[in-house]
Amino acid sequence: MKNTLLTTFLVLTTAVVFGQKEKINDTTIIANYILVGSSEEYHISPDDENLRHGTYNKKCSDESTVDGSYNKGEKHGTWVSRSSYGDVVKGIQYKNGQPHGKFSLYDFETGPIIKGFFVDGKKDSTWTYYGPNREVIKVGKFDKGKPVGDWVLYKDKKKKPEYVYAYDSTGLIIEPKKPYQAEFDPYLMNPLNGFEYLRLTEESNLPEGITPLGGWEYGLEQFLNNVELPGELWDTLFKGVYTISMSVNQHGAVRAHKVELEAMESFDSNKYYIPYLLLTNGTMANIKNPDHIDNTYISLGDNLLEAFYLMGPWVVDKEFDGWTTVTFQIPVKVNLDF
Repeated sequence: MKNTLLTTFLVLTTAVVFGQKEKINDTTIIANYILVGSSEEYHISPDDENLRHGTYNKKCSDESTVDGSYNKGEKHGTWVSRSSYGDVVKGIQYKNGQPHGKFSLYDFETGPIIKGFFVDGKKDSTWTYYGPNREVIKVGKFDKGKPVGDWVLYKDKKKKPEYVYAYDSTGLIIEPKKPYQAEFDPYLMNPLNGFEYLRLTEESNLPEGITPLGGWEYGLEQFLNNVELPGELWDTLFKGVYTISMSVNQHGAVRAHKVELEAMESFDSNKYYIPYLLLTNGTMANIKNPDHIDNTYISLGDNLLEAFYLMGPWVVDKEFDGWTTVTFQIPVKVNLDF
């Protein structure tokens, strides 16, 4: 299944020196992104310098924007993202590298976007998704990763359900008269600084028989809108290809999310792929072309995986029996053509 919405254009500039990492002591690293006024401080394991261990802090213009901690290379405890004005825009709890506990995502101007709960990396209890006017647009329950009961999609600020899927009986209760259409708004706001940016979509190659509730168009809107762009990528050129894998069964339960970074030339349009294309508010005069350090690639990969966690629940055709692994390529370009 393929869909095409918008195309993009090319911004060219000259490469410059960018992020610099400095080892303060045996276990403390500071990375400075001088061109965008951003920095991060984290700690490494005394036994393995490749493993982050201890507190993590990212700042933008001297204001803390991300706080959390690692335990032997895995995220652990509460992670909080804030806007440059100090407003909390995301809160998520981790245990042993997996989401575990309350999750909340906010727009610092309009209020909540998503509220939910994880248990050992699996969605649990009630999950509620909100529209730009704080209206509920999707709500339902999970039981240890498995969607259960009635999941309801609302539209046009109405309380009447637009789409209801009964997971206990795995059948549609209310089916829309026409395919569910997501409302595409290419202009989004960076929750960290309030600046607008343009999100573009390109052709996607997507599987049939395994879809997010409401269809792929609806699911992609949620995925692409919920990716948190690291501050050091703002007004820079960036490209990379990530792969995200998940295993899903015929009941819509998901396990084994995984993200990896690949070389750009490894992109294969014959595989399933979801492009992530952005134009920030920069102009030809102020967009930089830095050599991004590995920290930036890691941060974006984490954020892509986290946004993928938030998709769903999933609807799987009855022909799929047991667990099926699906892998997506996520080609990312910021201020570049695709």
